[in-house]
Order: sequence, then structure tokens, then C-alpha cells
Amino acid sequence: MSFQKIIGQKPIIQSLTNAINSEKIGHAYLFVGAEGIGKRTLARAFIKELLCEKKAMIDCSCRACRLMATNNHPDLIEVNPVGNSIKIEQLRELQKNAYFHPIYGKHKIFFFPEGEALTLAAANSLLKILEEPPPAVIFVFVATRLESLLPTIRSRCQVMHLFPVGIQELTDFLSKKGLSEAEIEKKIKESQGNLKKALAEEEAPQEELVSFPDFFSLDLLALLVKVNELEKKERNVILDLLQQIEIEARAELVNCIHKDVLNAKINVQQLVLFLEKIPDTINAIKSNCSQRLALETLIVSTKLLIDEGI
Repeated sequence: MSFQKIIGQKPIIQSLTNAINSEKIGHAYLFVGAEGIGKRTLARAFIKELLCEKKAMIDCSCRACRLMATNNHPDLIEVNPVGNSIKIEQLRELQKNAYFHPIYGKHKIFFFPEGEALTLAAANSLLKILEEPPPAVIFVFVATRLESLLPTIRSRCQVMHLFPVGIQELTDFLSKKGLSEAEIEKKIKESQGNLKKALAEEEAPQEELVSFPDFFSLDLLALLVKVNELEKKERNVILDLLQQIEIEARAELVNCIHKDVLNAKINVQQLVLFLEKIPDTINAIKSNCSQRLALETLIVSTKLLIDEGI
């Protein structure tokens, strides 16, 4: 995908385009934003512009773009977690590779689409090469939360903060897809500027693992049974579910302030405290904490809020 097809993030795209055109490209970039905001897509578009032989800023059929389209470009090395983390052994091989010249163009790019998966040892092993990289090497990291990476890595990167897509831009984009005004309004409200959620198709009903009301309506034992099933799911599934619960909780908080639509056991203060705990749970799971432990901590702390009548 080229920059022209990216929805939103215009200031970042302009900054990256200027760097490419002026050949003043940094040696390390960090794209940060909420899950589904488009950070990996934007990072890949940037890499495409760096490696494209024609520098056409549009989709083209040059050798580099064809190789990228099939994930076979030899100068693009993608570093993904092995299991739940990126390990120091992977980076030892990376650092050996970094000192070989690019095969086709000017740049050799090491891409970390899940930068928060770096273990502490792996992250520390990167510091020297990030400080003094070989001339052709560019590092591109992607992370959901800035604090998930070591400050010493963040300080060596140009940080690109992605923000939700504006309402007008998202409205124009969805209109071109033939959606009705009611559908567009619904998607904008539910997505809160998150492009992935806005583009999500309506899915057939599936067995619900756990929902926002469950935290306040089910007893502790019933919730722990649900955790037992949820723990078997992939990490991304759990993170998406928690983010959806957070969106639902925020919507209910707004409703609760204006009218009494919640169960009498739930009040504004409980909702606010619950919303404070969701990001902690998400961070813990992204930091490779036990998924079961993180979810059980969220459940028990929520039940304590109710039992104590906060």
C-alpha cells in the first residue's frame, strides 16, 4: 500500500514524504498508536516508499514493489516473536546481517511489527547498533503503547504518534464504499476513529466469551469459568476483546451520567475505576504477563469494587 491510500495521519505522511524527498532519512522510526489505528499499515507504506526503485509514491510494478508484495524482498527483514516474545538469539543473527550491504537498493530495513514483544535482554542488545547503525540500515518499530519499549530505545527513534481518523475524513471514506448515512453514523460512533473497527464487517453471531456487563452481573465463579475458556485464545483475540469492553464501558459511562440505564449495582465511580484497570490489564498481557493472571486480577478487583460498594 502506498501513502496515497492511507486514511488519516496526514501530518505524519507529509513528514515522512519530506524526509524521503530530501534524502534526510533517520536510522530508526517508532510508529505508536492504539490497536487497529493503522500503524502497521502506515509503517509498511513507509518501508515501501523507501525501497521502491521508481520513488513514484504510488503503487507500481518495479522489482522492489513486486518483491515486497510477495514478502520476498531480501533487504526487508521482518522480526516477529517466537512464541510470545522476540528473543536475544534472534537479534544476534540480526546484528550479523546488518553489516552486509543491501542487495538491491540503498537501504536495508529491519521491521519489528510487534516491538513490545522484545524481551528486556533482546531490547538491551539492540542499543549499541541503534546508537551506531551501519550506514544503510533503518530500523522500523511498531508498538501500541510508547511505554512498552525501553526509554533507551525510544530515545534513539523518531516517534510517530498515530491518532484516530477525523470524523469528516472517515465519513468521506465510508461514503465512497456505498454505506448509508445510518450505517456510517453507527460505524463512526462504534469505531471512535479506529479504522480497523470502522472497516470491520458485521459478523455472524458467535459464542460470546465475556462481555462488559458480565463483569458486574455474573458472580466470581462464573467469571473465572469464562477466563478458563478465554485463556485458550490467541493473545490478539484477548486484546481485541478487552479493547471492545473498554469502548462499551466508556459508552455506558456517558449514558450513566445522563440517565439511569445501568443495573443499580453499578455507579459512575465504579465505572471510572473499572476503566482505569482495563489499560493495566492490556499492558500486562502485552508485556508477556500470564494472560490468566492478568484477567483474574481484573475480575477480582472489579468484584471488590462492587462488594465494597464503591
